Parts: sequence; structure tokens; C-alpha cells
Amino acid sequence: MSSQDLTNISILIKNEVAEEGNTKQRIAGAFDIVNKDKADLINGQIPYTQLPPMFSSMYKGYLKINTTAPNATGLYRLLEVGTYNKLTPAVDENGNSITIITIDSEINEAYYDGSVWKKVETKLPKLGVANEFDPNDDENAQAGKQITGYVNFSLRILTYTVNLEKDNFVKYSQLSSTATFSEGPNSVFGKVSMYKLTGGDVLFGSNFSALEGSDTYDSTKTNVITFWKEYNKVRYFVETFPLEPIIPDYVSYYNFSGKSPNTLLTNIAAESGSSFIGNTGRFKINTSSTMLTATTTATGLSDSIAINKGNLVNYKVTITMAFTTSFQFAINRTSATDYAEYIDILRNSPAFPTSTIKQKTTANPSGVSLGTTTAIPASAPSGYPVEILVNGNTAHLTINNQFVCDIPVSGTGNYFSMIFVGIDDFMIDYKLEAL
Repeated sequence: MSSQDLTNISILIKNEVAEEGNTKQRIAGAFDIVNKDKADLINGQIPYTQLPPMFSSMYKGYLKINTTAPNATGLYRLLEVGTYNKLTPAVDENGNSITIITIDSEINEAYYDGSVWKKVETKLPKLGVANEFDPNDDENAQAGKQITGYVNFSLRILTYTVNLEKDNFVKYSQLSSTATFSEGPNSVFGKVSMYKLTGGDVLFGSNFSALEGSDTYDSTKTNVITFWKEYNKVRYFVETFPLEPIIPDYVSYYNFSGKSPNTLLTNIAAESGSSFIGNTGRFKINTSSTMLTATTTATGLSDSIAINKGNLVNYKVTITMAFTTSFQFAINRTSATDYAEYIDILRNSPAFPTSTIKQKTTANPSGVSLGTTTAIPASAPSGYPVEILVNGNTAHLTINNQFVCDIPVSGTGNYFSMIFVGIDDFMIDYKLEAL
């Protein structure tokens, strides 16, 4: 690649974001510095001994077409396009004799093992930008305008593994606690992963390094975090913007406040998405129209209510609620009354501060304790939030904005089911949101 090629890449990046955003403009500014050093190196203005350690430690040396072949074992960068007749003997991966020829559209390198030379080549991504972002395209460059059009808005799970195998752009998410970012496997140099977040806080792995000029994450604003692989580090850049609203992708949403007194759940349609099935006749709106209450004490599985979530793997259930003795829920079951595996939150006494979370099964009805919590208040006339975030085979349980425990999930069915055991247990609202 010539020095002009490097300059052209920087110009293309800047022009692409001329109308929208400044993330890549700032990144391009950093590239300018590196590109100038590379251009000066190619033109012979920077000797190899003055290169920064990240470059000098990677290559044993830099060779032009007419450079005499060195004798030291190691990896060499080939700086010019053409035929390297002096790098002999040279062989391919099968041991066949070849002549090393460099190509303009590749990063060209050669390795000398002490007896033969072998060409090492890395194809550069294409510079053409499609009119529409394709998250499955790992060949063509993707631009800020197309990326912005692709990113839409919904709630997301709280833990993140940054996928840098290919370009990856994650939907707008709201954090309710601290999210830790770690690098995923098989990262590829030059691939970009972008996250759009608000709320909570973020932490980064030990091999993550912020680009100079990066903002500090602000939970009260909308934050766009861009990650990319750079040698042995993951670089990231944070930009903060005025807070944007999140439009959740509801599978089911109920708001029981304001409904007509004594209306049965059977006769209440969801504000959005799927309606409850099961024993909906057991619940009705209270006389003050502020909540949906249980009118009897549950006696068995026939008192369950459920939402058909379809084949969703990642989703979030949030309920503003209160209960007196026991609240049970079953994740990914085959029917509204399938409680072959379920969670039971047990209040030892309405006035006692500690509650126990157990996972129970048909084979072990006594259950296995997953943890305890003091987050459930003794009295809660306005309810408190209970949040279950299902992420594949793990669910995260949060009560009254306090993380309680992780829950192993083995079910693969379509139903999320609940049993409010006590009479006058209540819900104020219910949301099941796709992630």
C-alpha cells in the first residue's frame, strides 16, 4: 500500500461522516498521525530504529524490492508493490518453490525461518460503502450514516462480550447496574463494534484502552461507545449526547392503574402485545383503580397466568408488584401450567426482612437455595419492581433495584408463567420486552 493510499483512506473516512456524527472524524484524526508515520517510513524519512515499540516489536525489519535479503529469522514488512527476487529461496504453504510478489490490496509480509522465505498476506477490506448497512457483511466497509439508520432502540441485557469477529452494532439499551465489557474470541483487526447505552455504569477489561479525547460515560445521557481491535488491545471511544428516549419492543405490556374497578383480568386487553392466559378470572382491578389484585389464595398450578413469548431467547420481564408469602415464576415452559422447573421467592414472614429464592423442580420440590435478599419491604402499598432478564440459559433476578442472584435456565418452551400465591397480592404494571 502506498502513502497516497493511506491518505486517501483517511479522506474517505472524514468525508463519509461530514453530515452525521463525529466519532469516525476523531478516529480518523488518530489515523492521520499513524498514516503520516507510515508514509514517512515508506519514503525513507523514519529509520526503523525510531519506530514506536508497537511497530518495532512486531516486525524484524522493513524491506523494499531492492533491499538485500537479511539473514535474521523473523517477520518482515514488504513496503513496495512488485516482485521480490532477492528473497530466495521462497516457498508456499506446501513447500513448492515460488517467487514472492506483493499486491496493492493486501498487507504484505514475509517470514524467514532461517532457511526459506514464506509470504504472509492479509487482504484489506473493500472501500466501497453499501447504501444500506448489512451486519452480516464482513468484507465491505460500513459507514456512519448507514450504521445510524440500522441501530434501533430496545432494552438489552446487562453483561456484554464485545464481538469483533465482524462489524457488530447493538440496539439502544438501558442499564440498571454496572455492565462489564470483555473481548470476545477470534477478534479481527479493523472490525468495529458499537453500543448505544444509557443508565447504570460501565467497566472495561484490562486489555481495553481509551482513545485520547474519549468522553466519560454518563448515566444521565445517551452514550455511544465504539470498540475496535488494534494489535493486542481493544481500543474504545465514548461519546455522550443529550438523553434520547428508549422505545421498547414489547411482547406484552399492561398498565393496570386507571382501569375500571372490579374489572377481571379476563376482560382487560394488553396495552401492547400478547394478553395473559391461564386463570385470569382470579384477578380484578381494586376499588380505587390503582392495581390488579388476586381475589383468592392460590391452591395449585391451575392458578397460574402466563404470556406466550414465542421463541424469544433473550428478553426482560419487569413487574411493579407486591406479595405477602410466595411469588413463583417459570421460565421458558411448554404451557401455562408447566412448572417442572420454577423459581419460588419465599418471604419468611411479611415483617421479617429476609426472603429466600429457591429453584424447585418436580424431582426436588423442596428446592435448592439460590440466595437471599432483604430488598423486599415489609410494607409496600405502591409496590416495588421485580426484574427478570433472561439471557439464553441464564436469568438475572433484580428486586427493588437490587441484584439478587443468577438463575440457571434449562427450559426451551414459549411461556413465561407466574403464580401470585397470596390473596390481595397485586400488580400495578407488567412488561415483557424482547432484547
